[in-house]
Amino acid sequence: MPEASERRAEPRVEFAGPCLLSRLSDNDPPQPGTISNASEHGASVSVKAALPLGDLVSLEVGDDLFVATVAHCEAGSDGHSIGLELLSGTARPKLRADLTYFTVTSPGISLAS
Repeated sequence: MPEASERRAEPRVEFAGPCLLSRLSDNDPPQPGTISNASEHGASVSVKAALPLGDLVSLEVGDDLFVATVAHCEAGSDGHSIGLELLSGTARPKLRADLTYFTVTSPGISLAS
């Protein structure tokens, strides 16, 4: 039987790569970090600064962009391990195409470049 800390609704896939993590509630610059694993609805990211539980964030991994909430944050020797609950995601080129479509079809919407 898995340990209590390892009970998950779905399996995590090990993944090591760079990412950017941004709080959506402020104008601070994104934090560079490293994503270590992910599943369909969650991810684990290492960054320098702590984030408050429940904070809404964006996670950029390559051309993929996700909106997530901070599920846990633990201090480590060289930063913080952030557990994210992924709420939504899309590939950045598709997002840009969708936003362009909406600005053409809805004159009241404008894109900041």
